[in-house]
Amino acid sequence: MRKLLHAAILAGLSLAASSATADPRPSPRLPDLFLRFTVVTGNDDLRGGRDNVIATPIIHGRPTREWMLNQRAMRWGDRTTHSTTIPLPPNTRPRDVEMVVLKTTFRGGFDGDNWNMTKVTIEMTDTSRAAYVKIGEAGPKRFTGDDRFLRIPVRLPGIDDTLKKK
Repeated sequence: MRKLLHAAILAGLSLAASSATADPRPSPRLPDLFLRFTVVTGNDDLRGGRDNVIATPIIHGRPTREWMLNQRAMRWGDRTTHSTTIPLPPNTRPRDVEMVVLKTTFRGGFDGDNWNMTKVTIEMTDTSRAAYVKIGEAGPKRFTGDDRFLRIPVRLPGIDDTLKKK
């Protein structure tokens, strides 16, 4: 019985060792990526409170987490510039990001907000934040209760998955 148990343990260790060495090079972990949004408000402010702007990156045709750009539902005054940085999901490659959708939470109607956005610039960076690569831009756009969405296509300007120029 003891010999049988010893043989089973050795066989198990042998299988574990061979499966552990089946792929001698584990796939390298990709650096974490971030999107930085720089938004310029026009001559009509973003009220904040219940009236906010949300960004949703589209990766492989699917929406990811939504991020409020006017953090803590803060008001963005007329003719002001604001930057917000959001993380992308782990193991996202730069080429995986296809588009970003901005949407407002405006209700419309008598007391609903409107907002004039002069321009939005989207840049990509990695964990080091040593370099920012411009990947999208849009504007001007007037957001209303009836026109709450802006789809911004993303274009990678000849970079590889480490955000270095080819």
